[in-house]
Amino acid sequence: MLRHVKNFPLEKHHVLLKSLVDYKKKHGHANVPLRDAHLGNFVAACRKQYKAGTISKSLKEELDNIDFDWVLDTSTQWEKSFQELIRFKSLHDHCNDGRAHGEEFKKLKRWVSSQRSDKLKLSNDRIRRLDEIGFVWKAQRGRPTLKEELDNTDFDLVLDTSTQWEKSFQELIRFKSLHDHCNVGRAHGEEFKQLKRWVSAQRSNKLKLSSDRVRRLDEIGFVWKAQRSRPTLKEELDNTDVDLVLDTSTHWEKSFQELIRFKSLHDHCNVGRAHGEEFKQLKRWVSAQRIDKLKLSSDRVRRLDDIGFVWKAQRGRPTRK
Repeated sequence: MLRHVKNFPLEKHHVLLKSLVDYKKKHGHANVPLRDAHLGNFVAACRKQYKAGTISKSLKEELDNIDFDWVLDTSTQWEKSFQELIRFKSLHDHCNDGRAHGEEFKKLKRWVSSQRSDKLKLSNDRIRRLDEIGFVWKAQRGRPTLKEELDNTDFDLVLDTSTQWEKSFQELIRFKSLHDHCNVGRAHGEEFKQLKRWVSAQRSNKLKLSSDRVRRLDEIGFVWKAQRSRPTLKEELDNTDVDLVLDTSTHWEKSFQELIRFKSLHDHCNVGRAHGEEFKQLKRWVSAQRIDKLKLSSDRVRRLDDIGFVWKAQRGRPTRK
């Protein structure tokens, strides 16, 4: 049973009003549910007294100052906020309203939060309408996920037509011919922005791709795990004529003799960038021996040890003992 406002002690009015102001700041409205025993009963009692014409003038003025809704018309309020969300989506291409969207959408952000927290109390019709515009029921702290961004474009993820997929695949081949790898990133600019999204979609949906598409991507050196920076040394070596451990005996011997010549000039085996173009190929070969040490024959490991080969890369030249 609702208590009459008069039954709330006067000093309690100020406490409840302050709590109501805080509630509105948090939720964007002052429609406190009755499950909130004290504040909910206070709000309901105020509306009841207003309707009966018995509310005190001072209390009415204080509630008017916070734009208190004396008549609770949830249907009109909800529809107004829903239309505002549609307008927001038309501007931002998603429904994930957050702090970054400023004062203009501050109230809408609160309404969105209340729909999420009260989903179980919403009618099936309201849930359906929110779903139809791509409402995100779980709050996101940052920008929408890549999948949500792609869902808001005409990009069809794995369900693209054969023609669309083929077109993007050929574009990836063109990209590789220019950059010597398939790791499309932000640094490659607007020209490859759409291709970057397509590449990301292939990675996230690898299990849904046909075996033929996976095979074709593998054949051009597609990188299934996204890389934030340039390709690894091993991937760079794979794109050169350095054969890692599988080089011929003659090839390995030639590089080994070149390393001996390098040591005679520099008194160490730590080939680096500072040694310029002349030893660029040797630097790659040295790196390959380090990477594949466990695959080298014991004879090759011994010969490298005999000339003081440094198995762990050093950024500078070795210190003298």
